[in-house]
Amino acid sequence: MVLIQFPPKSTDWLKVLAEDSPGNLTFQRNLSLGYKELGFSLKTNENGYRGESFNGQKYMAVGTSFGASVGVDEEDAWFNNLICNVSNLSFPCSNLQHLANIKKLDDNLNTLIYIYHPNVLITSLSFFNYRKVGGSYFKYMGWKLNLGKFDYLKFYLKFFSKILSGRITFRWRGSRFFMLDRKYCMSNYPNAFLEEEKRVLKEIFLNFQKVYVVRVPIKEELGLRGAEGYFDKQWSLFCEMLPPSHLIDLTSFFDLSDYHSLDNHWNVSGNSKFANLLGRFVISNQTD
Repeated sequence: MVLIQFPPKSTDWLKVLAEDSPGNLTFQRNLSLGYKELGFSLKTNENGYRGESFNGQKYMAVGTSFGASVGVDEEDAWFNNLICNVSNLSFPCSNLQHLANIKKLDDNLNTLIYIYHPNVLITSLSFFNYRKVGGSYFKYMGWKLNLGKFDYLKFYLKFFSKILSGRITFRWRGSRFFMLDRKYCMSNYPNAFLEEEKRVLKEIFLNFQKVYVVRVPIKEELGLRGAEGYFDKQWSLFCEMLPPSHLIDLTSFFDLSDYHSLDNHWNVSGNSKFANLLGRFVISNQTD
């Protein structure tokens, strides 16, 4: 079972991350971990990402942890089940870091698949606020690689208080039990941040001949009544920030069965579905 939101697996997860320079996060390079450490196998390339490094592929993917297929083994990751090769720079980092990575590559990149998950802006906002403070991002976030008894107690007291307050709730669907967080991926964004994101996204997109922005949902959009309205508005806000690009909303194709029960990410079914949908709506529409 994938439980990277819960200690001790949460600290095992943090141990596979690397901060090469202040605020620049990746996975550790050239990892090869089995199922035992995280609940899924994890391999990373020489640049600290999952999937293929860039070597002239027509397609490049950028996203957060959904783009990195967190939660499933290598052979089940969506980027390993496409009908063509794709280089993958997906990681739960800021759009500013994505831009810096892309600038290191060729000037004539072909097609970008930008994976919009509702935590795209929240993740970037965290780094935006962090840059005002500086130092180690780990320290800024209060991440600990080793937890004591008090840390465990503090975590679970906070977790159960969220259940009692109604923030965290549970749903039975079929024969499975799903955890849902009513405040997950919900935030307010200052204008200065939105203006910066608009500029950064424009710079990212200008590096490619063609860009597909592909929207994928979180469990809360699918399992909490009324939540879909909020996330539709967030998607609209994001689209208003974008330069001309191809917009594809895949929300209606997913359901709770495509997700892990107690983790936020796709399971094998969700990854397989996403690979098939990309083949149908993006790759099959491309002409050489």
